[in-house]
Amino acid sequence: MNDKAKTRAGECPHAYGCALFPILRASSAMEYWTQAYCTGDYGRCARFETLSKGLAVPPNLLPNGKKI
Repeated sequence: MNDKAKTRAGECPHAYGCALFPILRASSAMEYWTQAYCTGDYGRCARFETLSKGLAVPPNLLPNGKKI
C-alpha cells in the first residue's frame, strides 16, 4: 500500500494505496477526515497503525479505529 512517489509532504505515506483515501477525498463533506488523518497527524490513523504493524487493513476500518 505504500506509494511514496505520489505522496506530498506531510501526507500519509500510505495514502495513495489506501482504499479509503479516494473516497474521503471525493467529498467535501469528508474533508475533516483527510485533514485530520491523511494530510494531518496520520500517525494516529488506525489504518496507518495497522499497516505499519504489517497487518492487513480491514476494509471497514475507519481512521478513528471504529468499524462500519
